Amino acid sequence: MAINQARAGERTIRPDDESRLGRSGRADSVPGWRSRRLRRLRAAITIAIALALAILPPWISPDAVNVQMGLLLGLLGLCAGLLVEQYLRYEDLADAVRSSAEEGSRIGSSEIAGELSKLTPLVGVPDACWELIEAVARDWKRIDRHGDVPFFREIRGGFADEFIDRMDKLAAGAITVGIGSPATFRASSLAGLLTYRTVTIGSLDFWTKEFAHDYLQAQRRAIADGLVIDRIFVFFESELATAREVVVAHAKIGVRVSVVIRDLVKRRDLGHLIERGLAEYSGGIKMLVQLEASAGGDDVDNERLSIAPADIARAEESLRVLRHYASKIEKIYGNEILLEIHPPDGPPGPRGPASG
Repeated sequence: MAINQARAGERTIRPDDESRLGRSGRADSVPGWRSRRLRRLRAAITIAIALALAILPPWISPDAVNVQMGLLLGLLGLCAGLLVEQYLRYEDLADAVRSSAEEGSRIGSSEIAGELSKLTPLVGVPDACWELIEAVARDWKRIDRHGDVPFFREIRGGFADEFIDRMDKLAAGAITVGIGSPATFRASSLAGLLTYRTVTIGSLDFWTKEFAHDYLQAQRRAIADGLVIDRIFVFFESELATAREVVVAHAKIGVRVSVVIRDLVKRRDLGHLIERGLAEYSGGIKMLVQLEASAGGDDVDNERLSIAPADIARAEESLRVLRHYASKIEKIYGNEILLEIHPPDGPPGPRGPASG
């Protein structure tokens, strides 16, 4: 109820009264005589008078015209009083609804979506996910329209299981893909990366292939856009001369190159000689990129991608240990390699096979 002006000194405004005050700060934004409490009192008096006019006159003289008019007016007054009472009840209900709405508005949309998502995972999914769901449902029905082809259904089920398995692994934060897959890090655009620190141990033959040429060019473009790439090459001392061309090719496009001579790595640190890197994205998110051999095999044919904290911690430790062994390329090859990378004048120096 609004504040009764006659009893303003007896109680203070409560928070739930504020929603019932108009812009002028007075109850219902009208003079005190029209406050809800007074209006309800007036309605009660009107009903009482109407009842008196409707009931008493017939007892006195039911045949008189003025008595009949009084009866009619009494009934009309009764109806008017009841309408006023219903209007006041409606206002009370409207106040309750407004109060509930104001309370509900304090709950953010994210909280509401969070509660709804407990009922169904489809709440709050991005547009791209909806497009995928619609495309899968559409093609699922198209396969059924071919008729009863059991083998098609088997293939569809296998594809669905494979997709769900891969999505589950991605959601868990780690997945392994074949190096020939378009989902490998080496085949990515490197978009969104801030830094990429990596250790390269594999065969030098890789850098002579067309795929390596494309990979290096993708790095060149990303470096031009601000990406920082720090690559530690690990070579046996006997490989240094052969590796020079590859080192120069990387340095020319802006990769920060250093070299670890494997012969000098202590036995206790040999376990850190794994070809892997750490890609860092905005917000401090880091992802492990590690080359691995399939179970029971010797050839590297898989790429493990992981954001698991334990994987990141192990990669950080390996990079720290190998950084201790790493030397600048001018220390390995002499200062003349710097002139080869950045010639002061004249035609550019020799280019590596993968530099493009």
